[in-house]
Amino acid sequence: GGDAYLYHFTRVPPETKRLRLGAMHGLEISYIFGTGKVLNRQIDKNLSLDMMHAWTSFSYDGESTLPNGIKWPKYEVKKDEYVEFGDKVSIQAKLEKEACDFFEARFVKQLGLKTEE
Repeated sequence: GGDAYLYHFTRVPPETKRLRLGAMHGLEISYIFGTGKVLNRQIDKNLSLDMMHAWTSFSYDGESTLPNGIKWPKYEVKKDEYVEFGDKVSIQAKLEKEACDFFEARFVKQLGLKTEE
């Protein structure tokens, strides 16, 4: 019954690009906590500061304001909005919509669940 907030981390620093790892699972942790070897360029330091600001504002008042003054939207099925943390921080919508819709329909049917319309 609580609110949910969705994000997609897309920053691929040169170190992971060379290894063909992309924006791999868990890479965002270095940015959220401001630690790690990937934070040696200004673009990565800035993204880390933006992410720390977003997470800290959650802990302060239960809502998150992004550094550019935009509120991180609460997740709503109809809007399907999320924050993209990449080379830039922005509000996007419909993340991998076709793939998500495919798997949701399959599991809803398989489990006999009803979806939110």
